[in-house]
Amino acid sequence: MQKGGFKKLEDYANLYDGQWEEAFPDGPFAGMLTNFTDDRMFSMMRLSASPYRLQRVKPSDELPFQVDNAAEITGLSLKKLQAQGRLFLEDFTEMKELDPTDKFGAGCQGYFYIDPKSGDFLPLAVRPVVKGREDSALVYTPKDTENDWMLAKMLLNQNDGWHTTWAHITQSHSAAEAPYLAAIRTLSDNHPVLAMINRSMLPPLSNGIHMNSWLTA
Repeated sequence: MQKGGFKKLEDYANLYDGQWEEAFPDGPFAGMLTNFTDDRMFSMMRLSASPYRLQRVKPSDELPFQVDNAAEITGLSLKKLQAQGRLFLEDFTEMKELDPTDKFGAGCQGYFYIDPKSGDFLPLAVRPVVKGREDSALVYTPKDTENDWMLAKMLLNQNDGWHTTWAHITQSHSAAEAPYLAAIRTLSDNHPVLAMINRSMLPPLSNGIHMNSWLTA
């Protein structure tokens, strides 16, 4: 508020000014504060946290939605991107089935592509889908207004964040904890295999003593 409040999107960067020095001696990650509107950052986020939802659209696949101005954005039509293996899809439409709340967001589909000239991995379009209004879902692209395109990217990021939370648990913790539970119940404390499992499992479980006692119980 001392710096004038929030009047534009960039003003939110003021929240981090001088706040992170003790936690991060080098300060906050400059990329997040300077490049958060950059489409390349948005597309690379798909590859950095939980890339498992990103799939190449095969030439034989039916396109889930059309992008009328794809050629204007990429230099190639949607069909040509698909035929050349340059088109990718991230689909969260199952999230439209979640019970709505005052903070409910749509389940989004997002197209990404490998640019035929630069080779960059870039976003092409985002389609937020709301239950019961699937036929009227709008398609947003980088050619829309800056705020509309940013909103579409935020909605897809929201979907990805929700998915990543549960995927992280099921794909890492739950998958590892099942054999760990079996090991501590069946192997001697002096077993060399258990020693290796303990070494690899306790750090990710944060509080090893507590988790070990919980699993044993």
